[in-house]
Amino acid sequence: MNDFAQFVRVLAEDLVPLLEEYCYEDYGALERILGPGLVDEAGQRIREQLFAAGKTAELVQALLEPAPDIVTTAASAEEAEETPEIEESEA
Repeated sequence: MNDFAQFVRVLAEDLVPLLEEYCYEDYGALERILGPGLVDEAGQRIREQLFAAGKTAELVQALLEPAPDIVTTAASAEEAEETPEIEESEA
């Protein structure tokens, strides 16, 4: 078994079910954690077809697709770092 096949097995059999249990099957929360490429919030399901043999490119793309909340949070953090703080001077 190659490393990627083992990664897919662990993701499908261990990590995703653990996260489903942790989130109490709240697919909105799962989508924020795993991203919209892997979680179909509207359909209340994990896109399990991505774990099939021959779907490597699709699975990688789904895993790399950032969740909108993460992108927004990261952008806000970057903006906060770029904005200089104005210190109030004592008069």
